[in-house]
Amino acid sequence: MTQSTDPTVVLLRSVRLSYPRLLVPRAFGGGEGEPKYSASLLIPKTDKETLVAINNAWKAAVDRALPKFGGKAPPGLTKPWVDGDAKDPETGDYIKGEECRGCYVLSASSKTKPTVKTRNNQWAVEEDIWAGEEAHVLVKLAGYVYGAKKGVTAYLNGVLLTSRGDRIDGRVNVAEVFAGLEDEFAANDETFYDDALLGNAA
Repeated sequence: MTQSTDPTVVLLRSVRLSYPRLLVPRAFGGGEGEPKYSASLLIPKTDKETLVAINNAWKAAVDRALPKFGGKAPPGLTKPWVDGDAKDPETGDYIKGEECRGCYVLSASSKTKPTVKTRNNQWAVEEDIWAGEEAHVLVKLAGYVYGAKKGVTAYLNGVLLTSRGDRIDGRVNVAEVFAGLEDEFAANDETFYDDALLGNAA
């Protein structure tokens, strides 16, 4: 894993995107808060290298924020990731959804638009991005104090999409479904332009 000279910056390789809002900022939960670019990043618990790197960046961010925290890290300091295997004690459902099982879920956001490119080094458009897609993601961890709340958050800096991964948003891959149909349309041109189908029958 490539590590920045800044210990609070981490390049996460081949993580899966969930709820990607990378090109158009949105308020959390559709509310009236400040719109942000964001994504939840699914990191397998088996990826020990990535987990160690994130934890080290978190420690570095805490150390850097000690002046904000009054000289020492407060107890219960929040982290930007949660356990994807956590369940609701009442319903027994996975709090973050079935797709997060076996993963840690890191939430990253930014007020400024991150760099988002495809594997061909092109600027991404909305159609390039889907929930479940793998991506390499650059994040920076930093401490914050917001009223009585103190913690460490992850800022979304850049995303390189891989065009790999199974969708987890319930949508089908239209490009795959329609693959090859252009040739079929051409071979049966008279069928698709039949006067009866167009409502022009005598």
